[in-house]
Amino acid sequence: MAKKTKNTYVQSDRGQNCHIYIQTFLINKTMMIMKKQLLLFVMMVLPFMASAHDIEVQNADGVTIYYNYINNGTELAVTFLGSKYDSYSNEYQGNVVIPEEVTYMNRTRKVTSIGNILGLVII
Repeated sequence: MAKKTKNTYVQSDRGQNCHIYIQTFLINKTMMIMKKQLLLFVMMVLPFMASAHDIEVQNADGVTIYYNYINNGTELAVTFLGSKYDSYSNEYQGNVVIPEEVTYMNRTRKVTSIGNILGLVII
């Protein structure tokens, strides 16, 4: 019996060519299922990976402050950690000094606004 899997046919003992596309078909079908499963997984996990902030920088007191880029990335707005403002109850405690400017990756930007942060009192 001569077998040729590359050309997807098998010659039987009786001399008949039996075309088998099953191997190729199963591989293609398996790959398609795996791609669909991967896409579904990514779509399910993506909302959990979302973040409310673009960068995080420590101020002079060592407190991490979270910022979003605004005005085409030329300015910063103070925001919160997580995907919602109440995701973390302890992100800002006590008096937090927000600097007028922040340097991140060798670029300095002005802090021009404060986002919707639960319980924030501006003095």
